[in-house]
Amino acid sequence: MKVEVKEDKEKIYVNIEIKKYHGKNHPIKQKVILSDVEKIISEKNIKVERLLAGPPFLTNNCAPPILSGQWVFQKYIPIKEAKKPASTNRRLPSKSTRSRKRKKVLDKAP
Repeated sequence: MKVEVKEDKEKIYVNIEIKKYHGKNHPIKQKVILSDVEKIISEKNIKVERLLAGPPFLTNNCAPPILSGQWVFQKYIPIKEAKKPASTNRRLPSKSTRSRKRKKVLDKAP
């Protein structure tokens, strides 16, 4: 199996080719699916966001063998969060105090 990984600014291209199955002379049956391609990418420490294009699988075991394919992934680009500028029009929080009602004490009569 031949694997090539190419990186672009925004995309990652993964090209895979497998050998043809020749019956008893070459008894290796191969099948490559999307999870295999993702494992190859993770082994190379490349982060991807999503699959843009690619075949569902490669195999050399069916009547018309699918021996090569190219998967295109969108490259993971971390988003830097911009700090919000401090606004000059800030309100100060009101400091409310708890007020208690007091009983009015009447003057004592002599």
